[in-house]
Amino acid sequence: MKLSLALKVFVSLSLLIFILIKVDLKSLYSVAAALNPGLLLLAAAAMIATFFLDAASIFILVRAMGKNIRYLKLFRYYIYSWAAGLLLPGKAGDLLLVPLLKKDNVAAGESLSILAVNKITALLLTALIAMAGTYLYFGTKAFLALLSILAGIILLGALGFSEYARRLIRKYLLRSYAVHFKGFAKSIYWLLRERKQAVAGNGLRGILKILVGGFFPFLLFYAIGVPAGYWELL
Repeated sequence: MKLSLALKVFVSLSLLIFILIKVDLKSLYSVAAALNPGLLLLAAAAMIATFFLDAASIFILVRAMGKNIRYLKLFRYYIYSWAAGLLLPGKAGDLLLVPLLKKDNVAAGESLSILAVNKITALLLTALIAMAGTYLYFGTKAFLALLSILAGIILLGALGFSEYARRLIRKYLLRSYAVHFKGFAKSIYWLLRERKQAVAGNGLRGILKILVGGFFPFLLFYAIGVPAGYWELL
């Protein structure tokens, strides 16, 4: 355990020293000196606001499941998962929410369905923005090509939720772990059929997060004296 920690510290210090050797410190200092602290604070505020909005998405869907968990507790859970995501590959840190929510009587299948609905919503919103940007900057042909790709992805995703596909996944992929996913698909269907308002509310929250999050790079560019268009960055 101590050897592992010492190795991590050694590697981290070695990388830091390497970066300091390679970076032009004078140029870095001149850029830092020219930064606008007020705009930096606003950019940080925009980033922090997205954390609260992400926690709100979990809150909306958890409440839709009939679970009475306070928002501030869910915000704390989200921060834990976000911090874990900094150390783990991809978005694996989000899965930390499953054991955390289990402490508040949210079953693993329900927690995973909440994460899935949240990610699907974010994916659809991102796809819409990508399609709009593709049409504006690359023309109709590129837009139609992207639309075809997205339609194929949606079709594959829908097929993945079919009873036959779920049976294959349980039998050949999950196997003995399938018990941990009990109620996953059923909870997603239930949310989409019975809690449409909550799902729509989560979608509006997602739009707001994208708009607020767009201010983070926008303000950072202005902080270093480089004007940039908000909608182009978005």
